[in-house]
Amino acid sequence: MPDSGFFQPFDPRWKSGHEAFADHYDQLVFRACNLRGDNPPRESLGSRDNKRCALCNKTEGETKFSKEAHLIPAAFGNRHLFSYEECDACNGGYGETHDNQLASMFHPQRAVGRVRGRAGTAKLRHPGGDSHIGGGQFDGPLPVVLSGSDTTLEFKVSEASKTATLSMYAPPYRPVDAIKSILRSTWLSLEAAERQKHSFIRDFILGKTSFSPTEYFEFFIPTGYSATVLECWQKKASSQLPTAQLIVRFSCVNTSLVWCAPDARDGRHFPSLLPPIEGLPADSRPTGTMTAVASSDAEYKPQRATYSIAFEQRIAGNPNQPPPVIRPPKKERRKADVRMELTKPDGNTLTISSVPMIEQRQDQKIGRYLFEGGALAGSVLVHGDMASGQAQLHAEYKLHTAPAQDARRTLDFILALKRSGGILKVYSIKTGALIMRMEPSPTDKSAEEPPVAKLLDWLSVINREFGTDIRIPQEADALVPEDAELLAVAIQYGAVKTPPKEPLQVFIPPDDLNGFLESLNTYQDLEYFSEPTYRVFGHAFQPGMVRTILINPKANSTTDTKAPEDAVPQQNETVRLHLHCESAVHIFERWVKGEQRQPFDWERSNRGSQASPGPLTE
Repeated sequence: MPDSGFFQPFDPRWKSGHEAFADHYDQLVFRACNLRGDNPPRESLGSRDNKRCALCNKTEGETKFSKEAHLIPAAFGNRHLFSYEECDACNGGYGETHDNQLASMFHPQRAVGRVRGRAGTAKLRHPGGDSHIGGGQFDGPLPVVLSGSDTTLEFKVSEASKTATLSMYAPPYRPVDAIKSILRSTWLSLEAAERQKHSFIRDFILGKTSFSPTEYFEFFIPTGYSATVLECWQKKASSQLPTAQLIVRFSCVNTSLVWCAPDARDGRHFPSLLPPIEGLPADSRPTGTMTAVASSDAEYKPQRATYSIAFEQRIAGNPNQPPPVIRPPKKERRKADVRMELTKPDGNTLTISSVPMIEQRQDQKIGRYLFEGGALAGSVLVHGDMASGQAQLHAEYKLHTAPAQDARRTLDFILALKRSGGILKVYSIKTGALIMRMEPSPTDKSAEEPPVAKLLDWLSVINREFGTDIRIPQEADALVPEDAELLAVAIQYGAVKTPPKEPLQVFIPPDDLNGFLESLNTYQDLEYFSEPTYRVFGHAFQPGMVRTILINPKANSTTDTKAPEDAVPQQNETVRLHLHCESAVHIFERWVKGEQRQPFDWERSNRGSQASPGPLTE
């Protein structure tokens, strides 16, 4: 290799001389994203308006474009390159079948290179062992954890030379699907004119055509890359060389994969010029291999990969636990205070603010998040498919854990999730940034509002008025206090009309008894004043003077002027009567407005409803 840092690889079958690659090819695509550092500002290719999928050719009226379509898979550090030209169905489907295979193909490189994924970095562990490499932060040290006699990961350190040798099992992968992922990124990066020239690329991605065998070159670059790089070249019209019409290269960490397009007429690969590798130190010695894959569903089985790593500092683990390890600070589950926002299919939005979120799992495929506590009187466990944006939820109420107002909002929120699903967005309270966007499907469209919802409404009114924090009890068999509804309705309406209850005891002086009974016989309403105490779950409330009007009162259904049999003289010379009435109107001086005397009809409101006092069940 010359001292200029320029390395020119060759197809071993190439027989047409040492031609300069740049004389025969024009570069169409160059896209890069940092492996570990900050990315440039967000960039989206294609038109934001009048969207049409570059793969299935469907428009916004025929399919959905609600998800973010990464131009380069997120598993390779991409946080800023996106496309408006990939619909949700293609993004989810090909992300599952193609992108995951590319991520598996480069799994050792991503783990050793600490490539930033959706959260942390890739962790490589053989299914039959406990040892692993990677899984730390992209800006932290490289974790290498060895477990007992597990030999699936071997690790040797030379403190003198500051080098280490790692030997590990790479996971299985399907190379043709991995290549299709690279070609999909390339296709979305091409202009319309170039797509028209090379439409066979799209057919290959969609599975409408196949190349047998499928060939590619793989180069190992000792000095490595600081970015994931996607490049594409097109053969110049002036070139007369028998070389590929299109060449694509994908580079990450220490590996470059080169694919040369076959003849579009018969699908056969033929010898081609290869792009040079530039910017290398003079003493760098890249190595390469050519691979031919017989069928599109061929899978490469796990095999050992060995790396030599130079390091600046080795952080030792437990000295009593051989062999030595390089270990980063213990990674804690990511926590954040968030705002949950659910947009229902009818366009209405429900919001719960200040909810703790704990990230329980995050990788290229699945994310699992627990939302619990704070203003959420319950818990929501989200299992999200990171490729499709679809989510499965497990939600449950814990209404006693939060103030009644928050508990009521929680009930509405979870009920909407069960009944209709929608678009669930999660925002950071600290930065306001969108953390997550999911589309959960309804799980129980016939879910009904539980009776406890009414109680939460009453307690919310009482808490606002008196500045209290009454919560529903945890015991499911607790009885709903009747005073809760009466007090809440009184606060809202000022006057309440209640149905007849137990007979009212009154004490009348003997001299006034006959006159009192005559007034009953003339069907006159009676009124009295009191300062009652209302009790709600251990709290006592005295709202002040209450004027009570008894409608059509009667003494034990007696209609004559004779004293009833139970009119018993008392020691203080009074007579006790038991009065019955059609209803009673309670006017609360504290809340009645002006001359308002039209009471809230409690009996009519509760007729046929589940709001009547009874066991507290959810």
